[in-house]
Amino acid sequence: MRLLLLVLGFVFLATPAPAQDSSERAQIIGQINDYFNELVHLQGEFAQIDASGHRRDGIFYLQRPGRIRFEYFPRGSLTVVANGRWVNVVEAQFPNSVQRYPLEETPLAFLLAGNIDIEKDADIRGLFRENDKILLHLRDNKSSQKGEITLIFDQPVLALRQWIITDPQGRRTLIRLSQLIEGIPLDQRLFTVETPRPFQRGKQ
Repeated sequence: MRLLLLVLGFVFLATPAPAQDSSERAQIIGQINDYFNELVHLQGEFAQIDASGHRRDGIFYLQRPGRIRFEYFPRGSLTVVANGRWVNVVEAQFPNSVQRYPLEETPLAFLLAGNIDIEKDADIRGLFRENDKILLHLRDNKSSQKGEITLIFDQPVLALRQWIITDPQGRRTLIRLSQLIEGIPLDQRLFTVETPRPFQRGKQ
């Protein structure tokens, strides 16, 4: 699970101002719900910074609901693929094995849900404005094992640009998105992972 959490992110920001007015809060949450529920295809580049400050870059492909692919540089060194049910982790140093985790047991489940209703699906820990940013800090209300996630959006044209995951042990990691392209259908082969056949002695 530690390897899987490296897919997610952390960034230090100045202390933002809370969006405390109830009507403003409801409006912002409604806009975020609409943003996610209208988002189907997204691709671009990402930079990941883990809790120790180590950075890795790569490209990603997202198709809601349920599917996302992260390809880390150098290409083939690490690939993480969610196919709607499982999150598959393939590492170059272990070419004959695939690590699999149930999607619903990972922080990606919230981002990839078919229909997002933040008030229903999550415990809202904080909602803030920071200049041209909106920060939404959430905890999954179904399982404490998923940790917490902070979503960081650009405004006034709402767009997801970063997210923060804090795992149950308090470790944090950052994903920062860039060069985003929306609305282009993706090759479904991006979201498939072949499980390697087990080695059999004497077989070619």
